[in-house]
Amino acid sequence: YQWYAQYPPAGSLAAALRDNRLPFSGLEIYIQVFKKEAELRVFARPTGRETAFVLLKVFPVTGSPFRYPPEGTPRMAGPKTLEGDYKVPEGCYRLTWQNRWSDFYLGYPLSYPNRPDKIRRRYWNAGSDSGGDIVLHGQTATIGCIPVGDPAIEEIYLLLDRNWVRNRAFGQIHIFPCRFDIEENEHILQYYA
Repeated sequence: YQWYAQYPPAGSLAAALRDNRLPFSGLEIYIQVFKKEAELRVFARPTGRETAFVLLKVFPVTGSPFRYPPEGTPRMAGPKTLEGDYKVPEGCYRLTWQNRWSDFYLGYPLSYPNRPDKIRRRYWNAGSDSGGDIVLHGQTATIGCIPVGDPAIEEIYLLLDRNWVRNRAFGQIHIFPCRFDIEENEHILQYYA
């Protein structure tokens, strides 16, 4: 860790922290995921400050059924509501704990299903199981989690590990169906309406 923080590689999260004059610890971490664009964005700001979050880095999400709808499948797009539906949840979650022994290298389970997920499931699929074990992890293959590859999860791991606060989880992660600021996504927003 010390070498990485002191001599950050160009383009790394540590370099972005240095360039934005942010410390490596004492930060509030916020992550956005955009399913259609298959990208994960890492933001940070000093803990306890009501300043804007600073975008540190964008990572590609790899090897997951993120496309809207997944190419070559009859599945409908939308948030995960059933166990085994191969969908990625959509909503606001916490990264609840750190799994150093993950089958997918390193992982951070999400607080899925949360209350809104359970309400959706009761409305759309009453009597069914919502599933669980949704994880932000390394490697590139999965069936409904958020894989970012091993180098990316290592960087994210170092940042989250240095900023963990008891009873606050490792950070917040919000998962969106697509970027709302892109005109070509208007049809997706209409579908959700």
